Amino acid sequence: MYDLSPDLIGNMYTAVFQPTQTQLLQPQFTCPTGNCTWDPFTTFALCPLCTDVSSKLSRHWTQGSLDFVAFSGSFSSVNLSSADFSGDGGFGATSNGLLHEYLVISKLPLGTMGYVYNSSIGAVWLSIRADIPIGPTSDNSSTFDYPIPVIDNTTKIIGMECAMMPCVMSLNATAINGAYQEQVLDTFTDAETLGPAGQQSLSLRPPWGPESGMEKGQTFGMATQAFTPLTQTNMVFDTIFSGSVESSGENDGEAFTFTSDQMKAIFYANFTHSSCDSQDKIVCSFQAFAKGINKAIRDAPLIENDNNVNSTYVARGNALINTTFVHVRWEWLSLPVFILFLSFISWLGAIWQTKRAGLPWWDVKILPLLYLYREETEEGSMEADSVLVEEESRFDSSITGYKERSEAVKARLVFAGGRPRLRLNSD
Repeated sequence: MYDLSPDLIGNMYTAVFQPTQTQLLQPQFTCPTGNCTWDPFTTFALCPLCTDVSSKLSRHWTQGSLDFVAFSGSFSSVNLSSADFSGDGGFGATSNGLLHEYLVISKLPLGTMGYVYNSSIGAVWLSIRADIPIGPTSDNSSTFDYPIPVIDNTTKIIGMECAMMPCVMSLNATAINGAYQEQVLDTFTDAETLGPAGQQSLSLRPPWGPESGMEKGQTFGMATQAFTPLTQTNMVFDTIFSGSVESSGENDGEAFTFTSDQMKAIFYANFTHSSCDSQDKIVCSFQAFAKGINKAIRDAPLIENDNNVNSTYVARGNALINTTFVHVRWEWLSLPVFILFLSFISWLGAIWQTKRAGLPWWDVKILPLLYLYREETEEGSMEADSVLVEEESRFDSSITGYKERSEAVKARLVFAGGRPRLRLNSD
């Protein structure tokens, strides 16, 4: 006798009770920068497949009143019933011929061929759901001013067949700001059963190449220890995703009764477009159920290897880091370049004018400026109160001439008319 691992059971319960918390159903991943990419990779999984089989439902009448709704043929035991109310949580209740059972989910026995899927290589469920408005999420006692609806011949009844089939998925994953996302590139479900009854295993060989993340000669499958709990009865699969929801009162559905807390969670689950792309509540719950199982399958290599990311069985990707790129728009540089060009022309003009004056253009001395402007007077003349009157210079305009001129000047500071004057000495 084989059983399921505690990690797998825990993930299945999480999926049933918190199906809209998608981050809880994501596989473990490591992305140190928060932004990572993975090349396409392949993984074994259990793929949720659901098909609407409402056309297989039959409505049975008694004296003009709807008695029960059941699947046709060998699955008639899966039904919404209006049998006499027993008060012990049994199926259904009757009140003036109106159905009082709202939801039933049943797993087919091993080896049974459903309307669409074969339970010999997977687990198959049939469900019947009355499409009724859902009220408060408590025990729906009489303290709530909310009439629980009953089912009559105008109520929409939906039949669904869902299967959990072994498969191989090709995935492309990314992490953006720490949020993990996956895209399914391809799915392969053609499984081969190996071994005798009771010791069977599965083998899957997708015809893919490296573009789908498939390595040459790679094979996927399930060993007997895993395949047996999936398909045999009286296991956790049967108790978690199975049961019914019905009325617990004889008149107008006084309160709901659930065969398990899991059925209560499924019945009241409120999915949005972001958490499920289907309009059917049973399909969304089943897809979340499969995500919980697949999380346990994909987390197993990390758990078995003490969260060692260098394990052979993990997919590796690339971590992205933030960096700064400079993009030059040359048209934006036209104005500063033009100003720089004008400055360069002005600099060349200043050098040319400096060389014309016989001054070294690289010198920074201010001595030439002292004699750049001087009064033009007759040779040897000097005005008594002038600042400084110089003879017509016999010196040239070179730096040497300026130096000689400065050495020849002898002056003294005097006060004339209350103002300081620099006067040449007459000796």
